[in-house]
Amino acid sequence: MRHLRYSGKHPHHRPGDGSTLRTVTLAPGELVICESPAVVNTILGSCVALTLHHPPTGVGAMCHGVQPGGDTPVAVKSRQEGNGECFRFVDCAIWHMLEYFDRRGIARRQLVAKLFGGADMFPTHDHENTIGRQNIRMAEGTVRAAGLVPLASHVGGNLGRRIFFYTHTGDVLLRRLNNLHFP
Repeated sequence: MRHLRYSGKHPHHRPGDGSTLRTVTLAPGELVICESPAVVNTILGSCVALTLHHPPTGVGAMCHGVQPGGDTPVAVKSRQEGNGECFRFVDCAIWHMLEYFDRRGIARRQLVAKLFGGADMFPTHDHENTIGRQNIRMAEGTVRAAGLVPLASHVGGNLGRRIFFYTHTGDVLLRRLNNLHFP
């Protein structure tokens, strides 16, 4: 099985649940592109995950963005250096995944996008500008700028989520995590 994993860390692979699928655990600030069937799982709080699936080839990609990115000095520097830290930023990770499909001649209209996460995990006085809401706005804006409309979206709220992305089918299973709830 071939996974293209873009991060500074070694891939964490373990056997699946008796099926032929492999499981990839995606850590915050990483993205993975799978050219062969796999189940990618991650836990989200205020972070967001975008999945992209190309049905004709079964190629799937997922990122776990931690911070919105944009024009902040840290995000700009990370993009300029082209290191794996760039994937911590929602916009940079999404554009990187799209560039992968673009380089293979896959039209964006053939991609199925799904967006998850962005919970308000931490108490704050500014309910409109939490990190979760900033991440959602950045992800939605970046996806819109790329000409995509998510087929599914489960964002916001104040509960964490665990998602399982089946890269070869594009299916996503979501489990709400009550133990990550903050009032």
